[in-house]
Amino acid sequence: MAFVDLEGKGNDFGLRVGYYGTTSKYKTYIQIVYPGSEAATAKLERGDLITEINGTKYGSNFDTESSALTNAFFHSTKITIKGTKRTGEAFDITLNKTTYNTKSVLTDSVYTKDAKKIGYFAFNSFSSLTHTKADIDKSFSKFQTAGITDLIIDLRYNGGGYINTVQYLVNKIAPSSINGKLMFSEHFNSTMQN
Repeated sequence: MAFVDLEGKGNDFGLRVGYYGTTSKYKTYIQIVYPGSEAATAKLERGDLITEINGTKYGSNFDTESSALTNAFFHSTKITIKGTKRTGEAFDITLNKTTYNTKSVLTDSVYTKDAKKIGYFAFNSFSSLTHTKADIDKSFSKFQTAGITDLIIDLRYNGGGYINTVQYLVNKIAPSSINGKLMFSEHFNSTMQN
């Protein structure tokens, strides 16, 4: 599993995986590949199926296999992964644990549906604004050039972060007609007030 800090730095293999199905019959897929990581260099992609890691086959005994996966990702400096790409091609690669710098915007795209142009981006974290600003600006420049009418922000794997980065992103999205209006307010429960 990959964990990127709020400055966009990782120290791992550069991928996150997820289990799909039941504990007696499931599949393990790659959910995220972080740009700049060993996994990205190896051309692994979201949606690739993992069938084996360090000799442990996956798909039949969730408890044993999830324990082996945790051990491989958190206690190894090198892992060998076998599986099948989304294209159907088999892969067998070895990844080393490395440090890397990644991006806050994992991917961005523009889709056309009827008369609408829809911008989409997967936003990894509200990292420090110094790390994130260029990624946000690049995506929004792309969206502006394409003339999007709608926007989808994918926050599925976003772990949160800095409020000033949230503010920057919201200001990129909000129309100029609401300049000077309340963006958000904070309310604290009695525990926090005490």
